[in-house]
Amino acid sequence: MKFNTAVVGGTFDHLHEGHKDLLKMCFDHSKYVDIGLTTEQMIFDKGFTSLLLSFEEREHEVREFLHQESIDSDRFKIVPLLDIFGNTLEKDFDAIFVTEHTKAGAEIINTQREKKNKEKLDVMICPLRKDTIGIVLCSSRIREGVVNRTGFAYETLFNKAISLTETQKLQLKDPLGDLTDQLEHVEKKDARTVIVGDVTLEKFLNMGNIFDFAYIDRRSMREDYIPELKGLSNRQLTHMTNTAGSISSEIVEHIKEHIQTVDQTVFEIQGEEDLLVLPLILLLPLESKIFYGQPARGVVEVRVTEEKKELVKSLLENA
Repeated sequence: MKFNTAVVGGTFDHLHEGHKDLLKMCFDHSKYVDIGLTTEQMIFDKGFTSLLLSFEEREHEVREFLHQESIDSDRFKIVPLLDIFGNTLEKDFDAIFVTEHTKAGAEIINTQREKKNKEKLDVMICPLRKDTIGIVLCSSRIREGVVNRTGFAYETLFNKAISLTETQKLQLKDPLGDLTDQLEHVEKKDARTVIVGDVTLEKFLNMGNIFDFAYIDRRSMREDYIPELKGLSNRQLTHMTNTAGSISSEIVEHIKEHIQTVDQTVFEIQGEEDLLVLPLILLLPLESKIFYGQPARGVVEVRVTEEKKELVKSLLENA
């Protein structure tokens, strides 16, 4: 091994393949590594910050990965980071491991070490891992919900229109979330809240709940239906098309463009909106909520999680 002691630092949120590349590189070239893990007070200016895992959760994921890699616990220590320096200005390390995105921090550390008459650290740069559409894999995009931890970009499932088989449609007869026959008040959080279905939207509005955007098709139980859109104006209605029994590439592009919509726009679909729950699960940020109707059974509340995204991904990959 090239180094006796080394240091690496990061948030390591939603531990992904890029993080793993960096950690593997550290232990491939070093006998011992201090792993600086950012504390909550140091985390700022990150996308979807409210969805960051806690220090304890992130520490657990790092330890689990190192255990899986058969890295003995006496070869590392996890050190809480209160600033970018951690213990790099006091301890004698041989090297610091970074990526192109974090090497500026290593340069600042070396500048301060020189001022303290300490030797500069060798700066080892780990190549950045990219996702399946060529964008650097990062935790903020995982929290944003558009990519998984291995770098699979969910939007690639919709490069062409999708029509589900009868077998797949039967799978969707089971609720994708929690089923209730009595919709209650829903507290609006940071992530998106989206409604699919005329009756569900009507119930949502009658409860005085706030949503970000919704899809209706003026039908219920395969019959024409005129929902009472309490408190909404005509300017909040927009017309779109999606062929019944399918998910068009155009509707997916629309969803991507309106993820940040917060003005309670209702998109009236000519055709059918039932299957839009699937791309919504795949494209909305983690912890978003989707409400849709289950005929004759009630309302389904879907909490968007990594596990739910992978479930839908598996379903659509066979479409």
